Amino acid sequence: MSEQPPPRDRDDDPPEEPSPWRWLLFGCVGCGVFGLCLFTAFVVLAALGSQAAKEDSVAAARRHVQLVKQAEIAAAYGDTAPEFQAATDLKTFEAFVAQQGVLYQASDVSLDQRQVNDDVATLQGQATAEDGTRTPVTFVVVNVAGRWLVRDISIGE
Repeated sequence: MSEQPPPRDRDDDPPEEPSPWRWLLFGCVGCGVFGLCLFTAFVVLAALGSQAAKEDSVAAARRHVQLVKQAEIAAAYGDTAPEFQAATDLKTFEAFVAQQGVLYQASDVSLDQRQVNDDVATLQGQATAEDGTRTPVTFVVVNVAGRWLVRDISIGE
């Protein structure tokens, strides 16, 4: 009598080969998730960079005003952009400072409207005098080799 082999369990069956469509689906989904993560990181870093540029440009304008308030006119002039220095010599800048007490003797300068386009920032706000009088001010600052410098100042416009 010949013995028949015992019945086989399903667990004994060789595993099925995964479908190529399954691998394709997982690959596409994985790449999509990875791409979405990269895109999100790019957007977040760009937003943080833009905010940092705004803050740095405001710091440059405030630094300029502070240097003049401390009577460091030559240092304040050195804190201006090459375009400004090409159009305005130190003596002319000193005369401008002497005429613009509204800005350089103000108790506070607020720059609450900020627009940054690449390496140029336009900062608008008000200079507040000791008596409370407010005068509109606008600074245009430019990023030159990683440093924000004053290119233009408008007072009362």
